Amino acid sequence: MEKIYYSISEIAEILQEPQHTIRYWEQQFLFLKPKKTRTGAKLYTKEQFNKFQYIHKEICENNMSVAGLKKKMKNQTDFEGKQIVLSRDEFIEMIGLFRLMFEVLTKEEV
Repeated sequence: MEKIYYSISEIAEILQEPQHTIRYWEQQFLFLKPKKTRTGAKLYTKEQFNKFQYIHKEICENNMSVAGLKKKMKNQTDFEGKQIVLSRDEFIEMIGLFRLMFEVLTKEEV
């Protein structure tokens, strides 16, 4: 059975990185913000875990700097899975554009 959430210690162990490195990456890449339990323990989703794996690969195996990886991910041309991270305002704007496109398409069909 596949895990739904991962603790910081599990991620650190799987990636063979100290927990402080995982915390640093979390600070640098804001889309890694974990959920917290009532006791304050951090829990990361499978998607976040996959992003930690990607960050680990780029930094540790491909010798990329954090700044270089941030720039690469901002450009989004090489991000594994072609995922895009949007701000809340960008997301709302995109939804508005989709609604407008839907209205235009449905009017043409009538």
